[in-house]
Amino acid sequence: MKKAPRRLLVSCYGNLSRGDDGLGPRFADALLERAPEITVEVGYQLALEDAATIADYDIVVFVDAAIDATEGFYLRRIQAEPKTGFSSHSVRPGHLLALSEQLFDARPEAFALGIGGMAFGDFAEQLSETATRNLSAALDHFLAWYDRSFCSQPDIRVSAQHLERGVWALGA
Repeated sequence: MKKAPRRLLVSCYGNLSRGDDGLGPRFADALLERAPEITVEVGYQLALEDAATIADYDIVVFVDAAIDATEGFYLRRIQAEPKTGFSSHSVRPGHLLALSEQLFDARPEAFALGIGGMAFGDFAEQLSETATRNLSAALDHFLAWYDRSFCSQPDIRVSAQHLERGVWALGA
């Protein structure tokens, strides 16, 4: 019996009016232009109700700007992070995973795709040159991973050889 294809959600967030903080939504736009079949959610920030959305998927990739992406971008496996109290202004992907597990008994495989940015402080709708390059590289590698993982195999698993100390280098 053939297994059903795994369902992928790409959840992108950030503020388009704060320069490189808009990398998440810009990634979403670029991804949908090149792969419109992928389910993409876009928001200003993560919200508690997103726990219900991610419960319906097998794999979730959270995309945001990052200041710690020393190689331009990274994709890290993330786990549920239980939290005793919530604020709508400090919801992290791990918190949503814990909430989704607690409320819906859902445990999607999850990753954080951080795209390196430099200019976050000023009100601006343009990305920095560095962020633009990093966005392009992250998108190309993400699409290569997607093609290998979802288009050529009915069931994907992130193997141990792709993981090294919790970080998956997309181009590897």
